[in-house]
Formats: sequence, C-alpha cells, structure tokens
Amino acid sequence: MKPTLVTGANGHVGNNLCRQLVARGERVRAMIRASADPAPLAGVDVEIVRGDIMDPVGTAAAVDGCGRVYHTAAGFLMWAKDPERDIIRPSVDGTRNVVEAAARAGVEKLVYTSSSGTIGHADSPAARWDETRPYPEPHTHYLRGKIAAEKEAFAVAKRTGLALVSIHPGLILGPRFWKPSESVGQIIQFVNQGAPVYFDGGFSVVEVEDVARGGILAM
Repeated sequence: MKPTLVTGANGHVGNNLCRQLVARGERVRAMIRASADPAPLAGVDVEIVRGDIMDPVGTAAAVDGCGRVYHTAAGFLMWAKDPERDIIRPSVDGTRNVVEAAARAGVEKLVYTSSSGTIGHADSPAARWDETRPYPEPHTHYLRGKIAAEKEAFAVAKRTGLALVSIHPGLILGPRFWKPSESVGQIIQFVNQGAPVYFDGGFSVVEVEDVARGGILAM
C-alpha cells in the first residue's frame, strides 16, 4: 500500500486526520515545516517529512510515491502588515505547489481542506446554498486567499486531470491543538473576557474530529 500524504500534519485538522488514518490501517506520511513542533504527532505511527508547501522541490519530494494526498496546510491569519505576502500568496502558491506535485506524481486523488467562507451565505436558515453560490464580497484577507486558492486548485486539477475534491468546514473547535488556533483563540477570548458588542448574523461551527471524518469520506 502506498503511503498517504497529509500536509500541515501537526495542525489542528492535520494531526486529528493522521490519527484517524492510522487507526484505519493506512500508512501516513506527515508533512510539517522544518521549524514546526512535531509534538502533536507524538505516539502516532507516521513517517514525518520536513518541508514547506511554498517550496515546489520539497513539496514534490514529499508527494513522491504517495497514493493519496490530504492538503490541510494553511495559515489562519486574519491580519498582517502585508496581507498579500503573508496571507494570500502562501495560500494560493502553496496550494498550487501541492496540487501540481500530486498531479505529476500520479496520485489517485487529492482532498483539499477549504473553508465554508468560500461559499455565499443565505438570508434565511431555510435557504440552501452550495458551491454554485460563491461568497460575493469576502471581508477578510484570509477569505480572499482561500477563495483564490480553491479556484487555483480546481484550475490545476482540470488542466492536469487530477481527481480533486474540496471540503468546507466552518469554525473548527475540538481537541488536540498544539497551540490555540485563530478560531479556538476567539472562543478563549470570549469565555475569559466576554464581548463588548453583539451584532446580527452567525457562523457555522464544526468539531475537528468530524472535519477529519468528513475528509476521509470525501476521499
């Protein structure tokens, strides 16, 4: 059996996904950056490879020999002094590198972890919206990056013939984060400090283990 590659394997989604794949009996190659802390994968029977999705050569080496790829690596930043450099380009260019490497390596399929923020929001809970109704005016650089990255992923897949599917989790909460993510951090801040204002609207929340299960079902 060829190994399955998980990018961003020490992240909140990534390490939960690795655990579920190993529990299913799959060989897992866990890709993390050279400076990343592998502690979230401690005790999990995975092959750790160091690399950065912004490096096409290193990404190709990580993908080489794998049968399937789960691309979960992503920076969840809302603000930056240079949003184009720090948020948008890493999302788009990194995703392109992973998808192109997977296509060249002849992998069976790639599952891309996108975001519910790439899909438009209905005016009523009774209305059903899907990927045919894109988010019209993204209000954060993070969403701009995710929308652009998703378009790039499917463009590369169409050009190369790679089988690709995306999943779209909302605000991800749950166990096994090595440091508070942006979403977990927001909840911690709310619990400890409250909120000075409230506003109309809402957002979707999903448990991280369910995100991992959903990715496996998508594969």
